[in-house]
Amino acid sequence: MTLSARMALAALLALGTVSTPALVAAQQAPAAGQTPPRPAQPAQQAPARPAQPAQPAQPTPQQQQQRQAAEQPPRPVTGTTTGWVKICQPIPETTPPRQGCLITQEVRAENGAFLGGATIQEVQGDPTRSLQLALPLGLALQAGFLVRVDQGVATPGKFGTCFPNACFGALELGTDMLNAMRRGQNVLVTVRNAQGVALDLVMPLATFVRAYDGAPTDLQVVEEQQRRLEEELARRAEQTRQQLMQQQGGQPGAAPAVPAAPAAPAVPAPAR
Repeated sequence: MTLSARMALAALLALGTVSTPALVAAQQAPAAGQTPPRPAQPAQQAPARPAQPAQPAQPTPQQQQQRQAAEQPPRPVTGTTTGWVKICQPIPETTPPRQGCLITQEVRAENGAFLGGATIQEVQGDPTRSLQLALPLGLALQAGFLVRVDQGVATPGKFGTCFPNACFGALELGTDMLNAMRRGQNVLVTVRNAQGVALDLVMPLATFVRAYDGAPTDLQVVEEQQRRLEEELARRAEQTRQQLMQQQGGQPGAAPAVPAAPAAPAVPAPAR
């Protein structure tokens, strides 16, 4: 073997002793005079935007109307009344015998429709007394009612039950409110109708002291007064209907008949 052959074989063997990583490094090493590539920079992430607060829901037109109605002062509701009357009856099965009294007043519209009634119930020898209210159907019952004398402090109350002709509620009548009724001009009962509009039912107190302090009125006299009131209201309603007919040219049937007034709620009997 010639020397050149031996040198070639030795060079080949020497190359064979070089490890694979070294060969890879040698292949990846940059050539002389070349700038090594820069390592890749990590991608920049945009800063997260803060979450926007949720916008409040816009009220519906119905909610806006209810809110506006709640902000309005109560509308006064007045009517015709025979005044306060006092009715007393003995309470059976009481020892010693006692008497229960009702001091009551009812208010009706010009066409005879029932607007409301107030009744003070007290029993002889009992220091407590109650004020019972009867009000027409169609009110917002959950709102309850407020009772005040003139511009005095209002006392809240809740409705208890309803019948086909009225809804009833009651509250304890303290000495302060009773004295205010003796000195005042009107009892005002604040309620809300189905649309949320506040109404003030006005109950005059012009005849209250005379009825409260005076002798009881015979029940037949009370019934006669009620009958006369209904007749007078029916006469007014018919007169109004005739006027409407004249304004519309006097055509028969041009003006609708005035509906009959509902029956007044029965006065509750004194509690035993």
